[in-house]
Amino acid sequence: MIKVYPIPFDKINVKKYRDNSNIDIFYEKDSKYFEFFSNKTPIGFFRLRYKNGVVNHGNAFVYENQRGKGWGNKILFVSLIPIKEIFSDPKIVYLQIHKHGEQNIYINDKLFGIENRYTETVEPNRFGFKEKLTIPEYLYYDTIDSLLSRNKKRIAELEVILIRR
Repeated sequence: MIKVYPIPFDKINVKKYRDNSNIDIFYEKDSKYFEFFSNKTPIGFFRLRYKNGVVNHGNAFVYENQRGKGWGNKILFVSLIPIKEIFSDPKIVYLQIHKHGEQNIYINDKLFGIENRYTETVEPNRFGFKEKLTIPEYLYYDTIDSLLSRNKKRIAELEVILIRR
């Protein structure tokens, strides 16, 4: 069972993320931040932003001591349950990654499908979100219904529960 907890921005321990030079955790007024656990063990963190039916899944991060256990392949699935429960009408889920992040590219090509990978070169991006773009990046997106349907079995196996505080 995976438990997902909302976490206020001011409670985020940014030092936990210092081993990843590609992550930039920043405050945005309408962002929602989450930490997730498996059997009381902290696994990782992600941020969600919502605008006009589009959800940005960002700052996805697996803690250093949990890497190599397959969590990078599951973090998107973990976030789909809170997305459906929190936002009123989510239609599209997207994430944006650096083009030089080979492991992230491999994982997201599998999760979204390479046909749903686009090169993003403008700021704000095609959905109106600012990503602090420094170089051309890959943007992946799909409908939430397609992501849920295509990955129904794997999501069910995780038994994700959103804990509202």
